[in-house]
Amino acid sequence: MFALQLVALVLSLAAAALISTMLLLGIISSFSSSKWFCTSMGWHRQPDSIGFDGCSMLGCCPRCGKHVLLDSQGNWF
Repeated sequence: MFALQLVALVLSLAAAALISTMLLLGIISSFSSSKWFCTSMGWHRQPDSIGFDGCSMLGCCPRCGKHVLLDSQGNWF
């Protein structure tokens, strides 16, 4: 019984650490000009000029220069 409680505690601490790390990365990403967030994480910034091709919202990420699309969740990929 004690072993199960210990495992549950370790898993909850690991989940909390992962969530806090992702939140911290999200905050840093909004102020950073590093291309690492675009290339490794896929977190692109909102383009300065946005176009519409009749089907999709298009733009160019100002941080990495990649052509990006707007998905249904409002994220650029």
